[in-house]
Amino acid sequence: MTKLLMNYIKSLIAACIIISNSHASTVALDAKKIGYAIPEASFKSKKPGMIIEDKSSKALKILNLKRLNDLFKKKQQQINAKEKNKYSKEIANKEYFVVAKVGDDIITNIDILNTIKFLCFASNQKYNKSCAKLILNTVLDSLIDNSVRKQFAELQEIPIDDKLIDDKIEEIAKNNNKTIEELGKAFEEAGINIPIFRKNLQSKLLLTMFYQMMEKSIQASEQSLKQYRTKYKNDLKETRYKVCEIFFRIDDKKNKEKIKKQAEDVLALLKQGFKFSLLAEYLSTNGSVLLDTLEWKTSRNLQKPVLDAVRNMEVGTFSNIIELKNGYQIVFLIDKAEPGKVGQSETAYTVITGEIPIEITSQEEFFRLQEQMRQLSEASSVEEFKRICKEYSVTTEKHTITEPNIIQAELIKRHKENGKTGILRVDPTSPIQILFIESAVVPDATVPDDKYLNSILLQKKALQTFNKNMRKIKAQINIIINKENLKRVLDDIKIRT
Repeated sequence: MTKLLMNYIKSLIAACIIISNSHASTVALDAKKIGYAIPEASFKSKKPGMIIEDKSSKALKILNLKRLNDLFKKKQQQINAKEKNKYSKEIANKEYFVVAKVGDDIITNIDILNTIKFLCFASNQKYNKSCAKLILNTVLDSLIDNSVRKQFAELQEIPIDDKLIDDKIEEIAKNNNKTIEELGKAFEEAGINIPIFRKNLQSKLLLTMFYQMMEKSIQASEQSLKQYRTKYKNDLKETRYKVCEIFFRIDDKKNKEKIKKQAEDVLALLKQGFKFSLLAEYLSTNGSVLLDTLEWKTSRNLQKPVLDAVRNMEVGTFSNIIELKNGYQIVFLIDKAEPGKVGQSETAYTVITGEIPIEITSQEEFFRLQEQMRQLSEASSVEEFKRICKEYSVTTEKHTITEPNIIQAELIKRHKENGKTGILRVDPTSPIQILFIESAVVPDATVPDDKYLNSILLQKKALQTFNKNMRKIKAQINIIINKENLKRVLDDIKIRT
């Protein structure tokens, strides 16, 4: 009987988870992560257990609190003591201490410092106490959410996808212009504990793993696809926006000032040069960025304060703090499409690109490179660009780009700003990248195929259902924060993890 009840419960919750224009400067690349704020009203349902959207998907249920309590208590009794003790011993053998307890899980100073070190490393920013102080509390809140995700995954028996974690680490390496081996060495030099980093990354990716599990068993109904197809067709007649957001939810009005201070601190980091998408991925309380939800937004589905902000923004810039009814938000405008046209990132560009290696062994070579950069930065025609490249023996390639990667997008942006060569140096050890646009074709926008529409619908459902259940689970878990130990974290900023 108990087994049947458990199976029934499981079936009910099975689907419940940016750059100055100096041409040869080092820049922090910003991965394109898409996200949006979910209005509070999206989570409301008239009765407990009602399906959020598509009523044809019986698995998309909101957790019933009584079932949740029963299931959670039972799962707590089945904690793997061996693994827990193993982690406890690892912590005990070092000068680390517990900062917070989240149910049966613990968060230590190493978890917090590890995350802050990674955010500094991946944004090419200096790791110091001043930086850590700005995001200490925000990082702790993010790790608490990670812990809740992990315990939710245990309740849901969400399969852990190690390949997804490996792919994410490979993406991190690529975004930092390194191989996996080079990334590992760089992590060690930065004092980032790799096993702990991987553990926290796993928790961060549980929403994606949940979506993958749901994608295998659920398809949007034909009625839902038809309605979304009509909506998309109507949206093409309006100005559309793609935004990435960092959302700071206010769950308790008593914490409003604290949450606002966290938003202000994160905005300060962005102004220092931290990557927007990185902070969105690790610090936003929404989680939508974890699903890469590539959905265009219009005046009909952007909250008015956000719409007012993005209307006056340039692509590739971020907003100030936007106050919403249920929290604070900072948005990054990834792309913008005029009525009936595709976005800037979807334009087909015919470009000429090249690489200039940095091999300076004499003052003469330095002055030669300096003059080469000066001439390229002033080139305003394809013919002039080609002539300079030929004069300095720079090998170039001509090709068409329809979906530019991070580096290509930044080079295109720099070229379009003044009609001259786009020049970019990712880091001090990398070759200088150059690009010149020969022509550009802006096609008319069309409604995507059903496979794409189905993916967007499922991602939205997964996000809404996961966030709803996460908040319910978080409300049931006992969370204890040791404020004295939290203060100690900054004192131990030099501890090598």
